[in-house]
Amino acid sequence: MKKRFPDRRSVLAGLAGSALCAVPGARAQEEPARKTGLIRDAAARRGILFGSAFDVFVGDDHEYAALLRDECAILTTDYSLKFPSIRPDPQTVKYESSDYLIQFAQELKMPVRGHNLIWNDWMPDWVHRLPRNKIRSLFDRHIDELVGRYAGRVHSWDVVNEPIWRDHGNPGGLRDGPWLEAFGEGYIARAFRRARKADPKAKLILNESGMELPDWGPPVAADILRIVEKLLDANVPIDGVGIESHLQVGEYDPENYCRFLEKLQQLGLDIYITELDVDEGGVKGDIETRDRVVAEFYETYLRDVLQFHAVKAIITWQLSDRHTWYPGNVREPSDEIRPPRPLPFDTELKPKPAYDAILRALST
Repeated sequence: MKKRFPDRRSVLAGLAGSALCAVPGARAQEEPARKTGLIRDAAARRGILFGSAFDVFVGDDHEYAALLRDECAILTTDYSLKFPSIRPDPQTVKYESSDYLIQFAQELKMPVRGHNLIWNDWMPDWVHRLPRNKIRSLFDRHIDELVGRYAGRVHSWDVVNEPIWRDHGNPGGLRDGPWLEAFGEGYIARAFRRARKADPKAKLILNESGMELPDWGPPVAADILRIVEKLLDANVPIDGVGIESHLQVGEYDPENYCRFLEKLQQLGLDIYITELDVDEGGVKGDIETRDRVVAEFYETYLRDVLQFHAVKAIITWQLSDRHTWYPGNVREPSDEIRPPRPLPFDTELKPKPAYDAILRALST
């Protein structure tokens, strides 16, 4: 049965009739309406786009859609543009969800980022069973068709996502997968060149995780720098590096991390913070304590990041705990699972201390 999405017009009409259009004086005796867009506007004053991930669930969650509209200047697709969502089996190409998201953002007059184009992980089993020549032709076709379909409508693409996974033991720390096996490291340059040809105007980003971590980060950063320098030397069209920033409280190496950011800036590349949130899984205490620790970590991290004028976007991985990708954090074997609180807004869409911390960092 064909999946049906909520009509965008009805969603947008619902947004138009949200709190911004409430009956005058109806809340006069209640708490004053919260000012919206403070982070977005503070970021804009620094030439930075602030935004969030989103996906098709915004069609059913009008409150969350309104929050994104009020607080964001850019949106990133979460899962609906990833390869398995577009090509779940060899005979099927599904654009219904991706079309919905691109049009949704367009009708909000908000730029949208495509995440992601090429990733060796999270690939359908059917791709792994293909012979090498078929994988190569699929690689080219996927980029040409997907980027071409949305040419002129996507602000930027995470062209290659997470190329490094050092535990796989490959030269250069490269992640295993069908694309690496079919092309070798050359798949990275090939992806960027084909993406540029399919959409000459979209920003092309290399996206990676973990560079801020004390042990994992420095070698991953070195691997990314090697790839980037090789691409630039070969005149491969790359506009920037995306740094996911799924932060873990207490796991941070600012000295090496800032040295890495400085090098990216010296190379003339834009820096996008692409998937920001803070995992407080190891923090003991009540909600107030956990929220305070998370807020402090956001502020510390962003004050470091914002030293660099190359930073052009700060994007959280969803905006509210209601839609976080963390399913739950176990503190100790004896503890119950407690709902995670990694984002600037809670499950009721109310701002948390993290919101104020991000605002302070941007306003300094």
